[in-house]
Amino acid sequence: MSDPMVIAAGQGRLFRGPTGAPMAVKIDGTATGAAYSLMEYAHAAGARGPPPHVHRQHEEAFRVLTAN
Repeated sequence: MSDPMVIAAGQGRLFRGPTGAPMAVKIDGTATGAAYSLMEYAHAAGARGPPPHVHRQHEEAFRVLTAN
């Protein structure tokens, strides 16, 4: 088992997401034995989300923390 990790809001490996807003990789498969990855993604209320797409090799889930 690995040691716990704490990665604050806005921290992580940053890159531009599919809608142009920044995304932060909080933890990836190399740290979880390829079990999962976790990313932080925020954008303005009413902004367009990702375009329709399909993942054939993995699942995807969203957790909405706040909504207007």
